[in-house]
Amino acid sequence: MNLNVVRRTGVAVAFLLTLGSAAQAQVGPGTQWTKDGYGYFRVQQEEIVELDARQAAGKPRTVLSKQQLTPQGQTEPLHVRRFALSDDGKLALLNTNTKKVWRYDTRGD
Repeated sequence: MNLNVVRRTGVAVAFLLTLGSAAQAQVGPGTQWTKDGYGYFRVQQEEIVELDARQAAGKPRTVLSKQQLTPQGQTEPLHVRRFALSDDGKLALLNTNTKKVWRYDTRGD
């Protein structure tokens, strides 16, 4: 086999692997599941809630209310685009006021 063909194939494979991982780096986080795996979290009606995946029409449990998401001195809650909760559920990291960078709204406060 020609050594030049092997090199070109190796370069092409390395390029495709790099391109694939760079494209995935722009995608936001998927569904955030609870520790037990039976529920998941989402933003719903300007609140962060926990839903039980076993119940199709189950009532959501409020994790962070509109009041908790409203900054002091303002009347409207933050528009939460993404969030992450600590393992103990006592802390939350919020991504708000986002703007598009390239194709995804990854720039924000």
